[in-house]
Amino acid sequence: MQADSVTGRGPLAFLVRRWRRQVPLETLFWRDMIVIASLINVAAGAAGLVSLGLKAGVGLSVAVLLAPLPYNAFLLAAVWRTADRVGPQTASAYRLGATLWFLAATII
Repeated sequence: MQADSVTGRGPLAFLVRRWRRQVPLETLFWRDMIVIASLINVAAGAAGLVSLGLKAGVGLSVAVLLAPLPYNAFLLAAVWRTADRVGPQTASAYRLGATLWFLAATII
């Protein structure tokens, strides 16, 4: 793995910075999870419904709908890991919020 890919601005660097707890918890939770990932989930849901409407098949539609699930799980784990850097009450609140968001994003 090249050092530039981790310290740069690419998708791998995006993931590595979050996994290494280099992004503030507030940014990780509010921007990355609540705003961006929610928009990704809405887009995947819409694409899944459109593919179902276009008779692409139930399997493909479900696959499109569930495509963001690994990213959602990654964000959940990153929030849990990064929450270690704040006080216990704040960490518990963010962990609870992230877990509830993950459940809602997975079910809805």
